[in-house]
Amino acid sequence: MSQLDFSQHHVLLTGASGGVGQALATELVRRGMRVTLVARPSSALQDLAQRLNQQVIELDLLNADAAQQLRQYAQQSLSTTRPVTGIIHNAGSAYTRLFEHSDWPQQQRLLMLNLMSPMAITHALLPYLKQRPEALVMTIGSVFGAIGYPSQAAYCASKAGLQRFTEALHRECSDSTVQVFHCQPRAIETALNHGAMAQLNQQLGSAVDSPQWVAQQICQQLQHGKPRRVLGWPERIFVPLNALFPRLVDGALRKPYRLISQLLKEHYS
Repeated sequence: MSQLDFSQHHVLLTGASGGVGQALATELVRRGMRVTLVARPSSALQDLAQRLNQQVIELDLLNADAAQQLRQYAQQSLSTTRPVTGIIHNAGSAYTRLFEHSDWPQQQRLLMLNLMSPMAITHALLPYLKQRPEALVMTIGSVFGAIGYPSQAAYCASKAGLQRFTEALHRECSDSTVQVFHCQPRAIETALNHGAMAQLNQQLGSAVDSPQWVAQQICQQLQHGKPRRVLGWPERIFVPLNALFPRLVDGALRKPYRLISQLLKEHYS
C-alpha cells in the first residue's frame, strides 16, 4: 500500500464525540485531513466541531436509514471542493457481564452498533468510494476480537466479526482505489472502559492507553499504509499465541476470570 496524504482526504468519522473519537478527530485535522464528525446529538459533539472547525452529522447509527443518510451526504459532497473520500468506523459500545447474566436486548444493540452498522454503512458507501481517485475504509476493532475474554462474550464476537469483515474487504478491494485498514487497540482510558473492567485492569496491573496515544498510532498506521495493526505489548504476542496455542491462554485467563466474576458479583449484588 502507498503512503496516505492526509491533505487529500475527507473522512466521515463515526463515534466522534467519544474519547477516542475526539482524540482521533483532533489528530486527523492537525495532519491536514478534513473530518465530518458523525455522532448522536450532544454538546460534546458541537464543542468539538467548533474547536476543530469541521462539519457535523447528528445521527444515531442504529437508525434504519443511517447508512443511506451517510451515502447521500457523500454524494452531495461531490459539489464541494473536498468531497468525501472515506470513512473511519470508530463508533462502538462495550458491555461487561458474564454471558449467562447478560441482558439480551443490550447484547443485540451492541452487536448492531459494533458490527452490523459498519457493514451496512460500508455497503452503502463502497460503490461511491470506488469512483474516487483515492479512498479509504478503516475499522477500529480490539484485541478482544482475537482473544475471547471472560465477561466480554458479545463484545469479542462483534470485534472478531469486524476483523474478519475488514480482512475480506481488504482482499476484495486490493485491485481498486480503496485502501482498507483495521486497527486493534487494547484497553483505552475512556468511558467505555469503566466500572468492573477498570477495576480488573487496575488489580491485574494491565496497561491502559490514553485516547491521544491511540489516535497517534492510528494516524501512523494510515500514513504508512499498513492494512492491519495490533497496539500494545504483550498483546501483540498474545494474539498469535491465542491463535496457535489457545490452551496456554486458557490458563493465563483463569485468574482474570475469577477476579472479574467477583467484581461483577459485588457490583450487581
